[in-house]
Amino acid sequence: DGGGIDVDFVAPASRPSELEASLIEKGLFFYFANDYAAKLHAPLPDNFAVTNTIYKDFVKFVDESDFKYKSRVDLGLESLDKYLNEEGYSDGGYMDQLRNTISAEMKLDFVRHGTEIRRRLEHSIRSRTQAESVRLVAEAKTDAQVLKAVELLKN
Repeated sequence: DGGGIDVDFVAPASRPSELEASLIEKGLFFYFANDYAAKLHAPLPDNFAVTNTIYKDFVKFVDESDFKYKSRVDLGLESLDKYLNEEGYSDGGYMDQLRNTISAEMKLDFVRHGTEIRRRLEHSIRSRTQAESVRLVAEAKTDAQVLKAVELLKN
């Protein structure tokens, strides 16, 4: 039939959040991992994981870097504000309240997307400090597609 082999199961790849994508774009995982690697006094252990302390240090590093990102919600608010002004409508002060609420929600993104950000951070640190073979074995243990494949093989 020429159709090739059909897969039994598709494990979708995850998409980075807007926060994670912005951190990647600005190189903050890279820069933090470089700083972290430079401060190591011993080789990174094979069972390395991003601890709460490392994660808090990363969040602090990001805060101190003047990092800012605009979410799709921010862009929508800018458009709404522009249209309100163009049409001569008053927002009654609600736009500032909405901006403050959105800003508070965006600060929670480090909690909301913590698992993915930790995974990316671990990858960045491992990439600076370990051989690729060691890094790939460690990352396979948490890779959703690898885990699903192992589960299918066990059944």
